[in-house]
Amino acid sequence: CKCSNPLKGRGILPSCMKSIMLAILCVGAANPIRQTIEVMDLAGSGIALVVDGDSLLFGTVIDGDLRRALLDNIDISLLLDSKKGTPFECPVVARVGQPNDIYIKVLHAHRIGTLPLLDAEGRVAGLVTLGD
Repeated sequence: CKCSNPLKGRGILPSCMKSIMLAILCVGAANPIRQTIEVMDLAGSGIALVVDGDSLLFGTVIDGDLRRALLDNIDISLLLDSKKGTPFECPVVARVGQPNDIYIKVLHAHRIGTLPLLDAEGRVAGLVTLGD
């Protein structure tokens, strides 16, 4: 990746890397658990974004969710259903196009490492990752 990253050292991925990660990290609710784990492993990420055919975000699954799904022998759609009524039902997201300091504040406030960015229609449009 040859794009410049003004936030280098602050853990924010450059925009060209976000596009690559988005393509890798988006999965459908019908994806098998194993395939979702492979996607996350390929991206080196602990999160997958569950989207529909129009890239509308249904939810997120993290590696711990997938471990529980394997133990309970359920698929991703049932996994998302199991989050209903919990604080994890709706993923933490932000609108694309906001200042980077807003994203950093949201990441820190929610103690998360990855923040999906949505456009006005709720489609996944970006991803901000806070490095270690």
